[in-house]
Amino acid sequence: MIKGELNLDDSISIEDLNSLCNIEGLTIDLTNMSVEKKNTITKVAGRLIDRSGEVSYLNLQTVGGYLDTESATTFNAPSLETVGGYLYAGEATTFNAPNLETVGGFLYAGNATTFNAPNLETVGRFLDAWSATTFNAPNLETVGGDLDAGKATTLDLSNIKEIKGAFRYSDNISTLTMPNSDVIIGVTPLQNHPFYTIWKKFYNK
Repeated sequence: MIKGELNLDDSISIEDLNSLCNIEGLTIDLTNMSVEKKNTITKVAGRLIDRSGEVSYLNLQTVGGYLDTESATTFNAPSLETVGGYLYAGEATTFNAPNLETVGGFLYAGNATTFNAPNLETVGRFLDAWSATTFNAPNLETVGGDLDAGKATTLDLSNIKEIKGAFRYSDNISTLTMPNSDVIIGVTPLQNHPFYTIWKKFYNK
C-alpha cells in the first residue's frame, strides 16, 4: 500500500490518472484538474480532495476513503454509489447524489438548501443537512449518529430503521412519514406526538 498525497492537474495523462486512482491509501487532490478530465474517473480507491468552487464528477462511482470538497458551492455526483469514509460538502448550497447508497463515515452538507440523495440507505456516523428546505432521502435506513434534516417542512423517512443519535427537524414541519404509521401531520415537537412511543426505539440508541 502506498501512502501520501498527490496534487494532480491536467498535465497527467488519463492512463496515469486512472492508475493512481486505483491505489489504496493514496490521497489525491484534484482541485486544479479540469472537469473534463475529472469525468474520466469512475473509481478512487484511496481518498479524494477537491477544493473547487463547483464540484462535479459525472462518472465517479466509488471512493474507498473520504471525499472532501470543503470549498464547493455545488456538489454534483450523479453516478456516485459508495464512499468508504466521510463525505464533506459543507459549503455546497446544492447537494446532488441521486445514486448514492452508502457513506461509511459522516455526511456533512450543512449549507445545502437542496439535499437530494433518494437512494441513500446508510450513513455510518451523523448526517447533517441543517439548511435543507428540501430533504430527499426516502430510502434512508440507518444513521450511526445524529440526523439533522434541516428546514424541510415535508419529510419522508418511511424506511428508517435506526438513528443512533438525535433527530433534528424544522419547527415548521407539517408532514412526517415514518415506519409503522400513516403520514403524520403537524409534528412539533416529535416527543410530544402521540405516536412517539411507537418510534422512540429509533432515537438515542
